[in-house]
Amino acid sequence: MVLLLAIYVTEIPGVDSGKYPVWVDGYVYFLSGKPIPQLYRWKEGTSPELVLRALGGMHELSYSPSIHALAYITKRGGKTIPAVYYPEKKVFLYQKKIKRNARDVSFSPDGKYVYFTLSGKNTDIYRWNLSTGAIEPVLQTPANERMMREVNGKKFYLSDVDGGKYQVFVMEEGKISQITRGEEVVDFAPSPDGKYLLVS
Repeated sequence: MVLLLAIYVTEIPGVDSGKYPVWVDGYVYFLSGKPIPQLYRWKEGTSPELVLRALGGMHELSYSPSIHALAYITKRGGKTIPAVYYPEKKVFLYQKKIKRNARDVSFSPDGKYVYFTLSGKNTDIYRWNLSTGAIEPVLQTPANERMMREVNGKKFYLSDVDGGKYQVFVMEEGKISQITRGEEVVDFAPSPDGKYLLVS
């Protein structure tokens, strides 16, 4: 795994394949391992350290600086579900109420919710209220939606409503607008103020 640090590139020792890197208090947390990825952390000048071994593996990773927690996808009871891990407290939360496979986890800016999508006839976006445990629908349309990222009151997401190719849309105060057109968008990242968008 190669990581770009400031203006130079360094390689994490002993890691051939790392995914979903996030910065947490001077450490890089990432997922690595086959066939069941697990959670590691690494600081420059040290060796990678296994932080968490989940029986269902860990897939995808999102960090909330507001509550110092990691959201991820794991497998339980034959389906994939969202989960939250608090590294400082060693506490876990699992959302077991869902009946379909989940993916695309991300935190709300305040850390109170975890956004995720549920697969089915159409893929829709939901959020998990970490205080009450409730699952709340955010966006349900005849199209497929993925990857909600909330920034500065704006909810960015992918939808295949435009000719079957995923494009970036934004929902603000109940109004939905299409941001990109043309080539299909695989991933994206809004700037902290929500004014700019990186797409790939």
